[in-house]
Amino acid sequence: VAIYVLAVIAIVGATFLLGLVIQTRIGRFLNTNLEKQYLMKIPGYKVARDTVMQFFGKNRSFFKEVVLVDIFDSGTLMTGFITDTTDSYYTVFVPTGPNPTSGNIYHVQKHRVHKTHAKVDSGMKSIISCGAGSSEIFNEEIKEIED
Repeated sequence: VAIYVLAVIAIVGATFLLGLVIQTRIGRFLNTNLEKQYLMKIPGYKVARDTVMQFFGKNRSFFKEVVLVDIFDSGTLMTGFITDTTDSYYTVFVPTGPNPTSGNIYHVQKHRVHKTHAKVDSGMKSIISCGAGSSEIFNEEIKEIED
C-alpha cells in the first residue's frame, strides 16, 4: 500500500512541478514547440484542444448568445446557442445534456428563435445540469427576434 501511495504522490508532484515550469517563459516556449512539432500531428488533437479551450480555457467562446428555439413549430422551446447568422436564418447549436460538446446544429428561421438576456455561462450550466437552473434563462425577459 505504501508503494501505491508514494507512486500517487510522485505523479501528483511531477504534474504540479510541470505546471509550474510551463508557466515560465521558457516553459511556454517549450510547450509551444512541442505542440507544433509533435502533438499537432496526432489526428483529432487540434479539434479536441480547441473544444476544450472553448469550454474551459481563456479563449473567447464561439457561442454568441443563449436563445430558446422552437425548432419544429410545436411550442416546445430548446436551449441553444447562436453560432452564425444570415439575412433570414440563424445557425443554432442545441447541445445535449449533460455533455455540451455533442448536440445538433439547426439552421432556423429568425422568427422561431427567441433571444434571452442570459449569459453563455448560465446556458452552459443549465445544459450540463440537464435543465436545472433554467430559471436563470427564463428570469430575464425573452423577446422574439424581429430583424
